Amino acid sequence: AAPAASSARPLSGRVDALAATLGAMLANHMKNFREDSLRKELQAAGLYTWNARKFMGYRLLATLGLPLIWIWFASTSGAGPLRLIAGLAFAVAFGWQGPLVLVRRRSRKRLEEIDLQMPELIDLLVTTVEAGVAFSGSLRLAATRFQGALGEELRLALQEQEMGLSANEALMNMLGRADTPAM
Repeated sequence: AAPAASSARPLSGRVDALAATLGAMLANHMKNFREDSLRKELQAAGLYTWNARKFMGYRLLATLGLPLIWIWFASTSGAGPLRLIAGLAFAVAFGWQGPLVLVRRRSRKRLEEIDLQMPELIDLLVTTVEAGVAFSGSLRLAATRFQGALGEELRLALQEQEMGLSANEALMNMLGRADTPAM
């Protein structure tokens, strides 16, 4: 079982490297590529380890790969030329727009989840601070209590503080990652 697991990793690493290379080339040739905006969207979706250029590379791979899959499927099923062309157009459009739509959807749902949990977080922080717990201790308590997106953001802000950022800087970074009305 170990050789199969180790052989799968280099393939995913090669695909990652290919996506990063293609994404960098694509970003350099796109005049309206807004890397900061896309990075912010990826962070709002909770995809912290993804960078915008690699994401663009995966979009390009999907745009090229889905039509190839469609051609293979259409050729084995005996689809007519009209169906082949319509399927190709759909595959190209879905390959390019699909990943972005999925990230935006995930981002929207995650930010809505954070907004829904914010009143409870504020209540917890106010209660614990009024009880004499320091604000940083209140944040630690909240980070252990909350699950999901808000808990992830609180834990990430605490990690940033442990790495040397001030509480204010860490909270501003959290606001940048999860810029919602309630935040």
